Amino acid sequence: MTRIYKRPLPPTIRGLSGTTAAGGFIVVINADLEQAEQAQAIRHELEHIKQGDHMKAGQVDRLEMQAHRRTAAAPIQRQEVIAW
Repeated sequence: MTRIYKRPLPPTIRGLSGTTAAGGFIVVINADLEQAEQAQAIRHELEHIKQGDHMKAGQVDRLEMQAHRRTAAAPIQRQEVIAW
C-alpha cells in the first residue's frame, strides 16, 4: 500500500518517497507547489516505487535522471491527478 501526504517541505524538494516498516510505501509531496506540480511530483515518486528504486542503494543520481526522463515523457492525464 502507498500512502500519499502533502506537507510543507523546503522549496528545493518537490517530493520524496520511502518504505514503511509494514512493507508499504509513503510519498510526501511539497504542499507549497501548485496542484499540477504536485501531480507531477506524485507521478515522479510513484515511478521510483514502480521501478523498485528504493532497493537500489548508491545509485541516486542515475535513478533521479531516469525517473525524470520517464515522467517527463508523458503529460499528466486528468484522471491521474489524485485528490488529497
